[in-house]
Amino acid sequence: MRVVVMCLLFLIIGNSFGQTIIKDCSTQQFVANVVVYDTNNNTIIGVSDAHGAIELSEDVVDITLVHPSYGNIKTVRQEVICIDQSLNTIVIEMQFDAKKELLDILQNTYNQYRVDPYDKQLFIYTGTIYENNNQGELIIQEKGGFNKNSTFYDTSLFISDRLADFYDTMEMVSFLPLIAKDKSYFFFNSKKHFKALIKKVKAAKVNKINTDYFVYDATGVNYWQFEIDPMDKRVVRFVNSKVELLSSDRKRKSPIVEHLIEVNYKLVGDRLEQRLNLFELYKSSRSELSLAKYLTINTVGAQDVPFEKSYSIFEYVRFSVQRTKKVRDLVIDKQK
Repeated sequence: MRVVVMCLLFLIIGNSFGQTIIKDCSTQQFVANVVVYDTNNNTIIGVSDAHGAIELSEDVVDITLVHPSYGNIKTVRQEVICIDQSLNTIVIEMQFDAKKELLDILQNTYNQYRVDPYDKQLFIYTGTIYENNNQGELIIQEKGGFNKNSTFYDTSLFISDRLADFYDTMEMVSFLPLIAKDKSYFFFNSKKHFKALIKKVKAAKVNKINTDYFVYDATGVNYWQFEIDPMDKRVVRFVNSKVELLSSDRKRKSPIVEHLIEVNYKLVGDRLEQRLNLFELYKSSRSELSLAKYLTINTVGAQDVPFEKSYSIFEYVRFSVQRTKKVRDLVIDKQK
């Protein structure tokens, strides 16, 4: 079973979208946090919001719904889906035993995946920020590579002049396609990141639903999900549905209203392939403006991507500052 969170992850700009409502028809309650997969290719395509609503591409017909309370349901895209009318049998194991099992699996995963150490891996990434959530003008795009020591490779950064229109209403963090925290989700071949993961799991509530494990925060709403390979007893997919404040700046408010991080892990011989997909939707509390952020990071072999130019972390920061200075100047001109 596969579970994740919030909204469209693999978005193709220009597709036609239609709204689907997911509800419990016996109680007439909308069902939030239902994760939706394209059944044909096992790709996450969205998650229902607090009103049970989700925007789905009209190209997708066969879908799979996943929710901790309702299980795994295969159906077809339609305007209203009664999730309670097609329930599969699910087995939920609570508290201590599930947590102990998960901790053992996490340790086993670390033991297997650290054959390819994090500090030896190279990553390439693409981060894009669009106006609105599924269509709109490209505001920012950044591409490049990096390693564990924060050396950056072949970095390119496009920033639209339109970014100036968002400065007064949106958190600055939403303008950064790649942040340091994004790298912390590569748990299983990094001693530092793995220790932090274990600490959080030990302090949380854990449920086992069929073969997957769910780690809940104190609210019981936000969760992590670990999809397990039952043969090798290791994690093959991690999902974070927890919405976190990324800035303590209270003067500006642009809450993250939708959030999804999915990381896939695959061991091929002695090589660990890792891929992170991130989606975040920001909406200003003081205007109708919104920004959607998409980020992908995946490991590559040094021989596969012959980088031409490298930057130290200080050179990378200088590089970014130079390109954002033009936008800041535009903001100042607007304020005048």
